Amino acid sequence: MLEKIKKIVLASYSATEPRGVFFSLFDSSWKLIVSNGVIQSNKSLEETMETLFHGIVEQYVPQLESLVVDVVTSVKQETDTQTLLATSLQEYGLFVSTIDTTKSAVLLPNTSGIVDIKQWLTTLQNKFAMEGNVLVYIFSSERFVIPRH
Repeated sequence: MLEKIKKIVLASYSATEPRGVFFSLFDSSWKLIVSNGVIQSNKSLEETMETLFHGIVEQYVPQLESLVVDVVTSVKQETDTQTLLATSLQEYGLFVSTIDTTKSAVLLPNTSGIVDIKQWLTTLQNKFAMEGNVLVYIFSSERFVIPRH
């Protein structure tokens, strides 16, 4: 499976370039099994994908029907509330971290069930107990849907 992922993704991106990447694993009903990744990395894209695969994906391969890979193409810290509220969640993802970086959360672009940023931020506060000042990053990504078979 790792070789299949690398073949598809590295046909579009340099293996040696540092890039953020997220893996989202789905079962046959398109129910999310697990999602994890990094918004930025000082390691090569290939090395980051290998680390995520062996650290997370590998253990779920028997349940896995499809893998969605989001390769981060741009990242920008955003501090303006109006800009954040106007951000299209169909086109952009959000990464939020507490100032001390002890808690963080990500919303990938075009995530189903999320209507607007206010809804997502409320979910963050409730689910992850993220309160007070946070760092917010807007990012774009290219998505690859990779079936297991």
